[in-house]
Amino acid sequence: MNEINQVVYMVNTGTVLPEMQWSETLTITRTQVTLTRKGTVEINHINVGSWNIPVGALVLTALFDELKTVDCSTIKRIEASDSPDGGGTETYAIYYEDGDACSLFYDPGTRYENGDLIKKPIEEFIQSLEFPMMAESRYVER
Repeated sequence: MNEINQVVYMVNTGTVLPEMQWSETLTITRTQVTLTRKGTVEINHINVGSWNIPVGALVLTALFDELKTVDCSTIKRIEASDSPDGGGTETYAIYYEDGDACSLFYDPGTRYENGDLIKKPIEEFIQSLEFPMMAESRYVER
């Protein structure tokens, strides 16, 4: 079976002032979880940085075990008939040892048939994390 070596969750803000726009990437490997946050312009109000998130090995193993049962070919993207303007984006991606990937890109109005097979376990995993205090706020005063 093709083993998972990394799970990535990415989120980007939608149409807000440039100095308030941010992107976050949560990279999950079998041994660690890292949150990276960036601003989209040089001068911004974003709490930028990279933080390691403490998580137990059993929790990581449980996520990878659940996701390895997903057959990506059963997941179908459903485009909105009338996409709304603006809005943020989210990406849920599973990367395999052989270089293959299974990615779900949610832009405004998009959904996936069977998308919860990937989205739900990743969201539940993220909700269970205890983020460092320095990483909690997305914005800072400048």
